[in-house]
Amino acid sequence: MSFPVIAIVVASVSALFTGLNMTVSLATYRRGRPRVYMSVYWNPWAPPRWDRAGQRGYFSVRLMNKSQAAVTVSSLLVEFDRGRRRSPRIARGMGRLKIIKGDEAKEIPPFGGIAWTAQTDTARIFRLDDIKRARLTATLTNGTRIRSRWILKVPRPLLGPWRERTEPSGQLTFDDLQEVE
Repeated sequence: MSFPVIAIVVASVSALFTGLNMTVSLATYRRGRPRVYMSVYWNPWAPPRWDRAGQRGYFSVRLMNKSQAAVTVSSLLVEFDRGRRRSPRIARGMGRLKIIKGDEAKEIPPFGGIAWTAQTDTARIFRLDDIKRARLTATLTNGTRIRSRWILKVPRPLLGPWRERTEPSGQLTFDDLQEVE
């Protein structure tokens, strides 16, 4: 083999190893980046809280971090939609959510999660009857936005006004049953 052929073979092998090194570096970066997932439940018909007069409904938010890096949430927003018949400029409204239950700390540990109950004043954005669906957006400190899926508004309870949930009675035993005479 001549000298130029050997140089081409060495350069080709070197380029191959460089490409493999870049692939391993990319896989390591993707494995270590923050992966945050959100699950949300919306109850728009809950009664107003005594400390937040005039505001109804709440959002139960759970953020799960499935990565090795701790992440911090900088803001939590809600987007309401009135339906598809209207133009997007009129049909949607945004608002901030205030955490009313849960840790005030906004840092999510690696492979951990955080649960909040949040509330907003829907009357300022739209009337509650006009809202068709909602979506939450959590913004991390690095600028990444995590959006939930659209949540449809559940219909008003059929059995009258909202009542506080009663304590579950538990499982009955044979001693609890009354004898038939």
